[in-house]
Amino acid sequence: MSTQHPLPYRELYDARDATVLEFQLPSDLRGSVHLLCIWDEDRDQRLIQLLVALRYRDPRTLAILVGIAEHRGVVDAWVMSPQQAIEAQRALCTAADFAIQPGDRWTVNTPQVVPTHNGVVDRDALPPNHPLLLAPSKFTYGLKPAVRS
Repeated sequence: MSTQHPLPYRELYDARDATVLEFQLPSDLRGSVHLLCIWDEDRDQRLIQLLVALRYRDPRTLAILVGIAEHRGVVDAWVMSPQQAIEAQRALCTAADFAIQPGDRWTVNTPQVVPTHNGVVDRDALPPNHPLLLAPSKFTYGLKPAVRS
């Protein structure tokens, strides 16, 4: 008898071009992270596999990620911290290599840093055509601390 393990994420919003995901972080990081997954025309689900690999291999990098996109084998990402952009690129490259089929190769660009306020993306400080604005404004991206009971 096989045991079903719950996925480490849930969809909060899904549209043709973008999905807002909530990933539960390990207990030592306490909480979750909300991020935007931006789709191209083929909605390559390996992008989700990359994020799941990152969740298990390097959850601290997942915790600073606020958005990710893949278009024709090139991955773009957005992070909250300029100090961690290069480390995030390395972690994303490792996760991409783990998540995609042997023989495929994705290029991971250096993540772009976005303005934040109180640990979430400051939507008002983004240019009007920024990809992180694809989801409705009720969705915020960034860390969500665990609620203490």
